[in-house]
This record gives sequence, structure tokens and C-alpha cells, in this order.
Amino acid sequence: DLTVLDAALAVDVSGLTISEQAIVDTQTKAIEDALAALELKDADYTAYNAVVEKANALDRSLYADTTELDRLLGEDISGLTILEQDIVDTQTRAIEDALNSLVFKPADYTEYNKAVEQAKALDRSLYEDLTVLDETLAVDMSGKNITEQAEVDAQTQAILTAIENLVEKPVTEPETPEEPSQPVSEAPSETETTTQSDAKPSTDVKSPQTGANTSSVFGLSFICICSAVVLVFTSRKRKQ
Repeated sequence: DLTVLDAALAVDVSGLTISEQAIVDTQTKAIEDALAALELKDADYTAYNAVVEKANALDRSLYADTTELDRLLGEDISGLTILEQDIVDTQTRAIEDALNSLVFKPADYTEYNKAVEQAKALDRSLYEDLTVLDETLAVDMSGKNITEQAEVDAQTQAILTAIENLVEKPVTEPETPEEPSQPVSEAPSETETTTQSDAKPSTDVKSPQTGANTSSVFGLSFICICSAVVLVFTSRKRKQ
């Protein structure tokens, strides 16, 4: 406020004589007191306050290192006047640079890596179609930060779902060589059984008929003797 100073300066003490020196001295003192009472304007903290508010609103759990930012925020530059505005402006820029240099923590890939390892450990020869699983594994999820955690989690679930939906190939039993078929022997019919039974030699033993057989033997012996006599007689007659 320059009101008092302006009032002191407005008093016209020009043209006074030496006898009025006291008036000049009094007015001089009034101007000096007004100057001494002047207060400098405060420095403009508008930009500084905005950047500090932004820094304080950060979710610090998302960032890897906030050491430099915390150091700058810890410096007290309050109460500076307009003559010290450059100090305020310099500190404002330093905080802005620290904010821009913050690095997000990487996304958590723990569950994602487990799902990928599970997929790669599968015996692929056991499943019919792996197209969907291969497509989910082909999506590049590297380099994601913590603000993109939802993307990593969604892809993890997609891989697990693809694994759960795999269909195993049907089990094929090993082929066994076919054994040659043997002809089935049919049971003989009742007629054949009867015929075969009739064809069997009789097991009845007949007693020899001694009377008839003895007569036959004597008859044969007689014929043989007669034949021998005839042969001898004929032979002798030829010699004579």
C-alpha cells in the first residue's frame, strides 16, 4: 500500500525559507517513515502451488523412485517477496522436471508367467486344436507398467481359458494282428451218427462150428492126394 507515501509526497514544501526549515525536515521524516513502512508484494506462488498440489496428489505406490521429488518438496521457499520471484520460479520448474522424470513400476507378471509356463509344458500331441492357445501366447505383453496391469491380467486369463478349453484327442487302441479263423467243426447229424454206428464192425464173437470145419478139411486133403497121384501116374507114363 503506497497511500501514506503518496500523501507525504503530495505535500508541497517548495519555496520555504530557512526559518521554515523545520517544516522541510518534518516532511522529509514523513516521507522516510512512509518508505520504511512500505511492504513488498509477495512472490507469485500460483504456478508453484499448482505443481506442488499435483505432486502431493500422486499415488506414490505406482512409481519406482520418488526420492528427488520428495527432496524438492521438502525445501521451504515460503514467504518470499516479489524481489525473490526467480527463486520461486526455479523451484517450480525443478518440481515439474522431477514429476516428468518419474518412472512407473513394471506390471506384475507373476501369474502371467505361470500361465505361459503351463501352456508351454503341455504335450501338444495330445490335443486336437491349439490355434486359440497359440494366438493368445503370440500377443506381446512385454514392457507393460503398473498402470497397464489390467491388460496383463486379462491376457493371463485368456491363456488359462484357452488351456481349459483344449480338447484331448481320442485314445487310439493299438492294433492287434487278426488270428486266422479256424473252421468250426459241426456236430454230426443224427443220421450220420446212426450210419457210422451201423458201419462199425460187429464185436460179437461167434463160436467156431467144429463139425462142418472138420469135414471141409478132410475133403480138401482127399482132393490134394488124388491130384498128386494123378500127377505121378501121368509123369511115369510120359517117361515110358
